[in-house]
Amino acid sequence: MAHTAIHEEAYQALMNKLGEAGPILRERSFNVLEGFQVKDSEGTEATYSYFDVVYRADESYWSPLGDEDRLTLYDVTDYQVKDQTTGHWLAMPEWFNNTK
Repeated sequence: MAHTAIHEEAYQALMNKLGEAGPILRERSFNVLEGFQVKDSEGTEATYSYFDVVYRADESYWSPLGDEDRLTLYDVTDYQVKDQTTGHWLAMPEWFNNTK
């Protein structure tokens, strides 16, 4: 789904590399039994029960996109997330800023 990725062999090295383009401002971790429906800019959809999103100062959003590989982050800035209340697709910045 994602085109741009950052990979490291250790979590701290991954966070350091992610922070090079701009400090990490916020991180949100979600775990929902029914999962989060997301789609990329090409319209490819996926569902994740765990959805971690990191927001950094260059206004980009990053996520591991799955449970298996936690040492690779993908740029999900142009992704959309389906709002579980309304069923509408929201742009990543709108969804990230409106979730609690």
